[in-house]
Amino acid sequence: MSSRVRAVADLVAVLALLGVAVGVVFLTPLDGPLRIAAVLPVILFLPGYALVSALYPDPADRDDEGWSLNPTERVGLAVAASVAIVPLVALVSNFTRYGVRAEPVLAGTAAVTVFLTLVAVGRRFLRSGDGQFRVAGGSLGGGIQRYFVRSRPTLDQRKPFEARTDTQWILNLLLAGAVIALLSSVAYAAVGPPLPSQDGTHTELYLLDENGDRLLGTDAPVSADGSLPYTVAIENHEDERTRYTVVVQRQQATRSDNRTVVSNSTVVDSATTTVADGETERLSDTVQGGENVRVRVLLYRGDAPSDPTGEDAYRVTRFWPSGPPADESA
Repeated sequence: MSSRVRAVADLVAVLALLGVAVGVVFLTPLDGPLRIAAVLPVILFLPGYALVSALYPDPADRDDEGWSLNPTERVGLAVAASVAIVPLVALVSNFTRYGVRAEPVLAGTAAVTVFLTLVAVGRRFLRSGDGQFRVAGGSLGGGIQRYFVRSRPTLDQRKPFEARTDTQWILNLLLAGAVIALLSSVAYAAVGPPLPSQDGTHTELYLLDENGDRLLGTDAPVSADGSLPYTVAIENHEDERTRYTVVVQRQQATRSDNRTVVSNSTVVDSATTTVADGETERLSDTVQGGENVRVRVLLYRGDAPSDPTGEDAYRVTRFWPSGPPADESA
């Protein structure tokens, strides 16, 4: 193996593990423990390791005054950085049309990891052979052993979490186990299967604008004639083909004491559709905007009642075509 390949062998391994995780999630039907085992490194280690490698391309034994890390320190910082990076990716994903789901969060984390890995590769290649960090055989295991070994008699040589007695060894192991359990639970919550609804199935109802983005109504564009195009999206996860009825209400409403007060509500449209399990049906329409106008969309399984209300609907969503009004009590 050439010296240039050895210099980035750990980063190649990062990309390989990342590829396995992406393949398992997007290209195979695997679920449960196998899925978690494949994706766990992406949540707990790989993005942080790529970041640490990009920031510290130098070997641990550099002889100048610059900063560098030994393998043990790299692993510790990689876990900490990963736990920080993944929630940031989830936060950004929350403001996109995809929301916070396993697939978009994994895709975003993978993109960040690939970018940081390429930066790390470039920074290492800019250094000479002796100035490049590389993983040597036994360096990680030896570093961990030296980190937790019993200290010599002098106090100034003691390291953090250094075990002087068998009791301290046991406490260190319990602490490490608690940290691993905590991080594993975070990873499972991020990439595990979604929690089932009360009856084990569910339907998602949401609105899209004419560009296919989530419609929140705070800054939705209203055309010159006051009409606003929108799309009702219905995702069926009921484990069976399901018939739905959609009812659209145009309401005159105001805000007071942080509550919405509806003075008038009119049904402006309704439609019935049947959606296969695992499929998404999209129904496009337009609604007339105006001052203090709120649009409420009600979803029913089967037929809708003659006098539909938000309380009897299976799912409810709403938006303000011209933005929500100011609170009159403010």
